[in-house]
Amino acid sequence: CEINKRGDWIIRTDEKDVQVTELNDHKFMMVITPPDFGGTLQQTHIIDFPKEARDIKVDKDAFGETIFKFDMKKPSNFSVNLMRWSGLLLIVVGGVMFFMNKGKSNN
Repeated sequence: CEINKRGDWIIRTDEKDVQVTELNDHKFMMVITPPDFGGTLQQTHIIDFPKEARDIKVDKDAFGETIFKFDMKKPSNFSVNLMRWSGLLLIVVGGVMFFMNKGKSNN
């Protein structure tokens, strides 16, 4: 998924002429007939959206490829920032301990 500038979540299928069936509010079935094998082969994909997803719409992008747009709360950056700062803190502590032990071994 990606989040566009307007805050919409988008799933790109990279496929044209897709048959989409809504199975329930958060589950869609997508049937694709690729040109391989003379168009006799069909591929079925089930897309199961999270329960938090709202206002799910099937649309097409500028190239005519099928996309799914929906609203959902944006992910929190708290966990990413926490991991980043924790990693930096561990690097600093490791560096301090390294230089403290190096100074003791020289004496």
